[in-house]
Amino acid sequence: MLSSDRRIKVKEQRCERHNMQLRLAILLLSFSSASYAISQEATPPAAGSSPLGIRQQRVERMMNELQEKFKSLKPALQRNEPQQAERLQLALNTAKGLLIQKRMDDVARLLDESRLDAADDGQKALLKDIRTLIALLLEQQSDRQLALEEYERLARWKKRIENLIQTQTAQRRDSEHSAANSPQALEKLARSQDDLANQALNLDRQMQQAESSIGQPHVAQAHQSMQTAATDLRKQDPRTATQQQSRAITELEEALQQIDKRLHELQPQARAEKLALLEDRFRQMLTTQQRLTEQTATLEQKRIPAGGQFNRADRNAVRAVGEAERRMDSAKNEAHENQAGLAGQAQQMLDMLSQDAESAVLPHIIEQLRDDLIDVGNLLADNLRTDQPTTSRQSEIETTLEELIATLQQSQQQKPGDLASSESERGDSGQPSLFPASGELKLLRIAQMHINRQTAALDEARLKSGSTDDTLSAAVRHVAERQAALVELTAQILNRRP
Repeated sequence: MLSSDRRIKVKEQRCERHNMQLRLAILLLSFSSASYAISQEATPPAAGSSPLGIRQQRVERMMNELQEKFKSLKPALQRNEPQQAERLQLALNTAKGLLIQKRMDDVARLLDESRLDAADDGQKALLKDIRTLIALLLEQQSDRQLALEEYERLARWKKRIENLIQTQTAQRRDSEHSAANSPQALEKLARSQDDLANQALNLDRQMQQAESSIGQPHVAQAHQSMQTAATDLRKQDPRTATQQQSRAITELEEALQQIDKRLHELQPQARAEKLALLEDRFRQMLTTQQRLTEQTATLEQKRIPAGGQFNRADRNAVRAVGEAERRMDSAKNEAHENQAGLAGQAQQMLDMLSQDAESAVLPHIIEQLRDDLIDVGNLLADNLRTDQPTTSRQSEIETTLEELIATLQQSQQQKPGDLASSESERGDSGQPSLFPASGELKLLRIAQMHINRQTAALDEARLKSGSTDDTLSAAVRHVAERQAALVELTAQILNRRP
């Protein structure tokens, strides 16, 4: 159980989190007030720092303070309330992805320039986005969210217990064959047993901190048996040590059975929540990609009449779009001000899925999306390419995201009978598959259509240029490699199905 001091700390951190939610709500009210003031302004203010511009700048400072407050609160939240920390980080990532601070600054500048109509339009768009942020922050954890959090925690514990059983079994075997060993050899076995006992103790403490009784008493008892086994080995009594090691294995197996039972109970809710979470993240990526595609097309329209050249401001704008596409910086990295770009967000999703291997095809598609986002980002940031081939690749990314969202929606609408069938299907990790066979086949189709569209685009580029240069040849080889990998993946899935 949690100590009283720890409970007080957790309550204080929750108060801080609720305070942040309140601050964002106040920010919305302040922003709404500023927007209303613009709509009611009869006469444009004189050029310079207008009262409305000053009010807008004050709201922008509030947003800055909110982000700084989160930086100090985040480490504690990640330790004690990881789901809430992720929710706060998601809200702030979304704010950065939507360029809210920059747009606030733009609105303040428009106000100072007496351009009320443009400022009003900008504020209306910002109001909509800030309401989205509030919805992200104020949304309370549903039963499904709590089920997913518990499911993932138990799944991590299960892996650790399985490793403990495997290691303890090997050490028991060594103890059984150590009767004629020297005291030095038995001391070495005792030290190994100590190390394993410490691993069990750490797990026991984590389970107690999470206030989970599922399997915890058995892990605690296994730790005691491991400690006793180490003592027996130091007493030159490997026979008794072997008996204690066997007891430890039995206790761990009991803990594993309890966890497996609870995982089975939680699986439907956890699966539904994970599908919803994936859909939400893909939607956010799609919204950002659509904005970046539009910005690229707008910049191309400015380049053509300028003789194919960008001015300095537009070059910087193109590079910013490219960075937003390809940036891999983790949102959890305190050393960087920039949040993860679309490629980094894809990698974060890939990392999340790799923890349980519940789908074979989805990580494959996300990995390709990540690589495509990096390639598009390179075209923009390094080569300043805003032409049709670049926007076509951006549109292709949008199409793939739309198809993934549609598949996830369909998977969430499964009938109970279909869900029960999918639960019986196991992935390589032994966990129930996130998608049934039909869902995996739909994902395979998405992956194949992605390759087909890329092939068609390359063929069109070849016909248009009339030749195949080194860049085009490299792109063709890359698509061929993707096709070969998809064929191999398809064969693995077909061999895995009964």
